[in-house]
Amino acid sequence: MSDAVTDPERARFLGLCASSRYAEAEPLVGLVYANGSMPDGSEILACAGFYEDWGDAMAADDPDVARTAYAQAEDFYVLHASWSAAPVDDRLGGVARIGAKLAALATR
Repeated sequence: MSDAVTDPERARFLGLCASSRYAEAEPLVGLVYANGSMPDGSEILACAGFYEDWGDAMAADDPDVARTAYAQAEDFYVLHASWSAAPVDDRLGGVARIGAKLAALATR
């Protein structure tokens, strides 16, 4: 998480996520997980995970929202995978997982 974010902001973000209030938490994603804040790109994976979790939470009730969240997660996973230096690196795992979730939603 970014050092620029305060503990109350972090707590609010985590609380909103814990109560599946992703739409309210979304404006805080970039603040809590600022791009470039971690040399290993873990903030990119955290953002991808946020959107994947949102998609998972909405898949049964609102497939359109889930598709949008999954598409955003996929963008972050692709960004992270683009940093891969070795073909055996498993950075494409998230991309494939989201692709499968999007395909499952397409059948609805």
